[in-house]
Amino acid sequence: MSLVGQPAPEWTASAYLKGEQVDLNSGGLSGKWYVLYFYPLDFTFI
Repeated sequence: MSLVGQPAPEWTASAYLKGEQVDLNSGGLSGKWYVLYFYPLDFTFI
């Protein structure tokens, strides 16, 4: 769990950006402000 004022844990993820699948990681965003959110099972058809 991250707390306000503390660094977030390191992470990696795949994303769909501008028509392409790309790999993102926390190292590429170091020193920048960002909001990370996701929808689990968003593309799962039930």
